[in-house]
Amino acid sequence: MSCPGIALGNRPDLPSGIFRIKAGDESLDKDYFINISSSLINNHAYGMWYIGNNKAIIRSERKDLFKGLGDHYSTAHFEFYLIDLAAARVIKKLNLPLDKGTRRECIIVKDNMAYIAVNSSTQGNFIWIYNPKTDDLKKGLELAGNTDFIMRIDKLNP
Repeated sequence: MSCPGIALGNRPDLPSGIFRIKAGDESLDKDYFINISSSLINNHAYGMWYIGNNKAIIRSERKDLFKGLGDHYSTAHFEFYLIDLAAARVIKKLNLPLDKGTRRECIIVKDNMAYIAVNSSTQGNFIWIYNPKTDDLKKGLELAGNTDFIMRIDKLNP
């Protein structure tokens, strides 16, 4: 995925897009490109997580909610979308609060579930649990107190 928006290259004139490298190949498939910015969400995206069955979650900025690079990191302005990679279309916007923090590793996919860390200025800091099979989305673990950013969530291997 390319992310040329204001925070990762400051080239908002170029689109965010999804590329593919076919199994066994070493270069991009020239026949596959999903232009996220123009055809799907009309904005830039800064993260993509594959959740199975040709579906992924992308994290996209709302450029109408921040003023520039100075408040890009601290303003809640990111939304999450479920996309179909085979059909090159948005399935839906996930019903999550706006997230803050620019480039974050905020989703883990394990055992057919997606765990999504969201830093909301108004609704708290939670790890949300999304079940793609049932389309169920619910709050999980809450990080109470003063939490500025959940920068990264990881799975530890014992």
